[in-house]
Amino acid sequence: MGHMKIKGNVAFITGGGGAIGNEIARQLSSKGIAVALADADGAAAEKAAAQIKEQGGRSLAMTLDITKRERIDEAVRHTRDILGTIEILVHCAGIYPNSLVQDMAEEEWIRCGC
Repeated sequence: MGHMKIKGNVAFITGGGGAIGNEIARQLSSKGIAVALADADGAAAEKAAAQIKEQGGRSLAMTLDITKRERIDEAVRHTRDILGTIEILVHCAGIYPNSLVQDMAEEEWIRCGC
């Protein structure tokens, strides 16, 4: 993130428990931004959030299936209640198919955003 100027006090990061989302969260936190880490793997999000807190940052972790609209709404409300208004969105959640493109069912195609 080098010399990029970032405006905002609260970031919501999908895929925050993964390698890329976690690193983005750490970088934003180092700039004083509170981060909400949402991930299908709640344990990974918790671990990443704990590391940020250990370094003096403000973080929140949650388990989130981004394919469920009502869960997204709940996660946003929870983040606002704990950290404040979300001003930055980082979308790093990814679903990786276990089959070749030509063998994918339509539902799998839609779910992974292909």
